[in-house]
Amino acid sequence: MLAADLDAERANKATVISAAATRLLDLTEAAQKIEQNREVSPELEPTDIIPLINRTVTECETRYPNASITVDTPEEAIAETLPRFEVALFELVDNAVKHGGDPESVVVDVSVSERLITCRVSDSGPGLPNTERSILQTGAETPLVHGQGLGLWLSYWIITTLNGEIDVINSDRGTTIEIQLPRPTGETDHRSSPS
Repeated sequence: MLAADLDAERANKATVISAAATRLLDLTEAAQKIEQNREVSPELEPTDIIPLINRTVTECETRYPNASITVDTPEEAIAETLPRFEVALFELVDNAVKHGGDPESVVVDVSVSERLITCRVSDSGPGLPNTERSILQTGAETPLVHGQGLGLWLSYWIITTLNGEIDVINSDRGTTIEIQLPRPTGETDHRSSPS
């Protein structure tokens, strides 16, 4: 409100204050999610991740109505995981939309192999900075982290505690983050998403 009513110099200062407050709220929200998931039982169970993806995409489309989010998944993808995988997925899709280029463009695709469910979240933005890339590759975190890094660390932490793997795939443009989750023992369905 102040930015709209003040002269240019003071309006810029008000905008900086507003951006800092937003970053602080994002950081607080991510920290709360970490705390909520810290003590949850790690006992995994067969879970269809497609409804989790659909809910995540619907929420992000509601938050960012101008974003283009394309989903390419089979009807079912049952992984040995837990519903809290959705928290990690939301952080990744939300981050991809926020940094997905202009206009924002994100693709979520899932493939099913004999032993693994692979989920990729891709955007067409400027690419993942090295500090955030190292979080997803090593799990290392520093005290001087901002909201984006904390959200990515939360994703890394949840996925790895669910016996999954997360990595940044090298590409010429944008960022692609790949998640691999184990399939339940005895699953024999070999369907995958269309290429």
